[in-house]
Amino acid sequence: MNVFTCENRDVKKLSRRLRNCLNLTGMSQDFIRYRVSSFKSMETMNAIANVNSGCLDGFYIGSQIEGGALLGLDSDADMMFIDKEIIIITDVEQYRLCNFNHKSPEGHKYILPRKSLKDPPIGLIHDTDVTPGYAKVIALDKNTCLPVSNGKECSLSHLFEENADGTYLFSHEKWKERIALVTPSRYKHGPALSEDSTKEFRSSDFVYGLKSSFWPKSADEWITRERACHWPPQTTIELTKKGCFLVPVGPLPERRSTEWRLSFTLLERELIWTWTNIQYQCFMLMKIIKREVIERNVPEVISSYHLKTLMFWMSEERPLDFWKKENFHVCIVQCLNKLREFIENGYCPNYFIRKNNLFKGKLSISTQNHIITILHKFIKNFWTDVFLLSTIENVIPAVKDADFDCFADLQTSCLQNTTLLTEVIHLHFSVLISFATSAIKPAYQLISDRAPNISISKHEEYLNLISRTEMSDEKTKSIVQALCFTVYISLGSQWFAKSLNTQCLEEKQRMVQLAEDYIRKGSDFDTSSGKLKLATIYLARGDLNACRHIAHEVLSNENTISVSGFEPANPEDIPMVYALRVLHMQPDFTLEIRERCALDVVFLASEIELAPRPIQFEISRAIDAEKDLDMDNPLRWVSIDAKFYALLLKFLVAHEQNEIIVRDRTLSAIRAYVAIGSPQFVCKIMALNIAGYCLQLVGDIDWSVDVFLGSLLLQRSYNAANWHLALLIWNEWEKCTNKSNSA
Repeated sequence: MNVFTCENRDVKKLSRRLRNCLNLTGMSQDFIRYRVSSFKSMETMNAIANVNSGCLDGFYIGSQIEGGALLGLDSDADMMFIDKEIIIITDVEQYRLCNFNHKSPEGHKYILPRKSLKDPPIGLIHDTDVTPGYAKVIALDKNTCLPVSNGKECSLSHLFEENADGTYLFSHEKWKERIALVTPSRYKHGPALSEDSTKEFRSSDFVYGLKSSFWPKSADEWITRERACHWPPQTTIELTKKGCFLVPVGPLPERRSTEWRLSFTLLERELIWTWTNIQYQCFMLMKIIKREVIERNVPEVISSYHLKTLMFWMSEERPLDFWKKENFHVCIVQCLNKLREFIENGYCPNYFIRKNNLFKGKLSISTQNHIITILHKFIKNFWTDVFLLSTIENVIPAVKDADFDCFADLQTSCLQNTTLLTEVIHLHFSVLISFATSAIKPAYQLISDRAPNISISKHEEYLNLISRTEMSDEKTKSIVQALCFTVYISLGSQWFAKSLNTQCLEEKQRMVQLAEDYIRKGSDFDTSSGKLKLATIYLARGDLNACRHIAHEVLSNENTISVSGFEPANPEDIPMVYALRVLHMQPDFTLEIRERCALDVVFLASEIELAPRPIQFEISRAIDAEKDLDMDNPLRWVSIDAKFYALLLKFLVAHEQNEIIVRDRTLSAIRAYVAIGSPQFVCKIMALNIAGYCLQLVGDIDWSVDVFLGSLLLQRSYNAANWHLALLIWNEWEKCTNKSNSA
């Protein structure tokens, strides 16, 4: 039974209680800011990891990065991928002007990089005489800007359909078929393709589309219309200069294959980010009402996008001082009344193109009347029914009879709601994993067969590309700087590898000094991989004490968390002390990475002369695999857990210095580490091979053979255990031969 009734109760007190419930379910300004900040960081790092590495640009879209996700329910981490190879324009003359100047007056470059298509056509948006909110895309010859003629060879002709007037139009159905061919693990889901994820978010929707750097003419009214309440701000309106997207879905009910939906998703993000906390809470409470009240009776009619559109209109039509916490009860009731008005009229106008009715093909008369009745009843009994919503009812005991605003800060709300705490920890580790991936993934582009010169050039090119990343705030700058530091570490290692094959002593000393300078610069930021690369240099030049000191420093830091870029699972059973630290330090991710994270130590093929012997075997395996396997296979370079690599260095130094007790203790630690296992299959095999090498080195031949054979049972092809066994057999045969000769 609901303990709250409106009789003898102050509406403002009930309103405060409701806001406190919403705060406790992830709708506080503090939590929303944390979520948005996390996804902005991941988007930046995703862009850097993939810079200049393909024909697609990726953007996070949807409720996660917008900040409007319901706790534990809106869990998709949606992304939009835009094909950079196909130029989309809205005006031929404007395009010719920009093409001639190589950039627009606003600085946008329209001469986009060509990756795989030969002389692709450009697309001209035609958004008149089409369904409002949609556009046809006419194929034009990029040199003449004339429609592609019948019979002319064209690299994208398989995506065209012929129009009645003889012109060729891009078909979104053929486009989706093309995408599905290269992403067979994904399935169609509206305009998106979806796939299950092994990471913290249960699934992801991927929308593949096209981008126009020009604003469509059918949406010009949005730029010029009068706005009495001065929302959105002019700075946001000016973002129309960045254009729009076209996504592969046709209008209902016809779903014409040559009409593409116009999408303003990046501008929508910017609009939502201007909302106050009360606007967010109105939006998210309506999503709860939609899910728990409307959809139980009338499913699949009202969508979150309808509610987002409603909030855009409400934000434009109400002054800023309307959206304040003292007025929350009025705000939410007016929003629900606005929804009822849309339903009664059977018309939900798209915020950017009024003529586009988002209810088209959705509402029958009976459905319309049913939803109106539901909304009328809910609004009439609002203060009774709202506290019966399960999302709200579940947290009422924690809110109790608080007469003040509470749970607005992240720490208080998370300690009261374990689901909220779990979500924060997952977001936190998602950012750390994204950083690790961004730091490691460039190895795809940098790997080469034992060619330090090429690798050095690639590193410098990559640093130059990172420096040109758009940085809109200090947080993004700090993330970009942190990624630069990780590249410095690898670049320094390349220089030292090059020095090993340089005969001129003066030149060798210059390279070694350059290598140390780069690695020190990087290791000043990173807790492990930079220091361990420096330790590797010390080992290679015989400075064993310096190598051991660094290995000991890394191993003695018990609080360091290992972060890998290879699909790692989120850590389980996070200690409360660490969780409190996350809540207290948020959202300074770069500080967390600097103080707490141990990134994997990566060895490229060009570093084979520098690496310790067992790592050289793994690099040879990577070179061999790289020739036969696809670009996304993690066998292409060696990525080793920092703590495990520190144990290997400590073992090698102790063995070299004949410190038997330290060596055997370290070997026991290596064996224990292998027994625990790694979440990555390739790393498990490599750990077994390293353990086998160490056992062979101390004379445990039988045991080392068993370990190598166990490694081969896991994987036969592209396994360095084959070479380890071959060398072991050769060495044992030579020993026997030498004994026979002596006898």
